[in-house]
Amino acid sequence: NVVIAIVDDAIDLDHEDLANNIFTNWTEYHGTEGVDDDLNGYVDDIMGWDPAGTYGGNDPDNDPFPKESATNSGGWAHGSHVAGILAATSDNEVGMASTVFNGKIVSVKTSWDFQSTDEPGISNGYDGILYAAKAGYYAGTFTIINNSWGGGGYSNSEQSVINTAHNTYGAVVVASAGNGSATGSEEQYETGYPASYENVISVCAIGCNGQWGGWASYHPTVDLAAPGESVYSAIIGNGYEFWNGSSMAGPNA
Repeated sequence: NVVIAIVDDAIDLDHEDLANNIFTNWTEYHGTEGVDDDLNGYVDDIMGWDPAGTYGGNDPDNDPFPKESATNSGGWAHGSHVAGILAATSDNEVGMASTVFNGKIVSVKTSWDFQSTDEPGISNGYDGILYAAKAGYYAGTFTIINNSWGGGGYSNSEQSVINTAHNTYGAVVVASAGNGSATGSEEQYETGYPASYENVISVCAIGCNGQWGGWASYHPTVDLAAPGESVYSAIIGNGYEFWNGSSMAGPNA
């Protein structure tokens, strides 16, 4: 009954280490094509949702896979790497193991397809958070929502989405605190969003030895620290790589 949503660029739902842990919305699966059978506001969302679509978020659909031309280890593999940390299949003698043995992954694609093959941005993240919260709620449980992205300043409307996810749908919202500054201007001490909103668990990245590496964002709104250096996980196409970033710390937490 653990529903884990990855609000990200997308997930390779066919990956050998992820496929067995993909959430299925059985009401929609057994329902009528083209009909919102579970009345959650989303049509045919069997394995997740794509609020971003191709361009501008004006054409959302039920295809939460990465962009078809995406490279195996480029930016579009980000969601798959996060998903592996959260819920790769354990005890299957393949690739890696997650600490979650019965969790189910909901893919929420929030990057437009028209974006770069290698460096997609998160365009419809808060639409994705709202969908993710509803996914668990309408499945009769609740959702743990991972957001390995962020930036920008405070927004009342974004805080309202977080509040709705938390208060109305019972979601646990987790977000990566950030990767500090590439310019040395001490941005690691600055707040970022959604991590710094109320009702969000904010996670700072540390090394696997438990030490802060001098680069990851931390400040008074950070709640936890977790490994975010040289973390091994899935990428597109049944592969695996070691990655660094607070993006890895969030799902580890």
